Amino acid sequence: MALAGAKVTISSRKAEICEEVAKEINDSLPEGSSGQAIVIPCNINSKESLQNLVDEAHKQMGDIHVLVCNAALNPFFGPSTDIPDDAFDKIMAANIKSNHWLCNMVLPEMKARKDGAIIIVSSIGGIRGSAVLVAYSIS
Repeated sequence: MALAGAKVTISSRKAEICEEVAKEINDSLPEGSSGQAIVIPCNINSKESLQNLVDEAHKQMGDIHVLVCNAALNPFFGPSTDIPDDAFDKIMAANIKSNHWLCNMVLPEMKARKDGAIIIVSSIGGIRGSAVLVAYSIS
């Protein structure tokens, strides 16, 4: 996206990894490119952190035209009969609720502009079941 001239935000809980990715992107851009990558760390399990991601992206880059939700987690491997409720809840919150929150944070501006795109990256686990990735596959 940056190579095509977009301003992109790299985000994860681990800022140092994001910095490496942003540097690689920025170093690969041709001279005079309008593309750019910045870093805004975020924990998808925190609504406040997600709101900060959106607010900082606005402050540093302007309008949000494309949102790509790609974060997910899976703290449990095994059959559904063995998954503890807290692990199930953690998977659902991170993999579903966080996307819901983040989408609702950017949808108003996209609706007002009548322009925007939201891409939610999923897993093959959503199509093909697994005996050890049960809750992850559901999410």
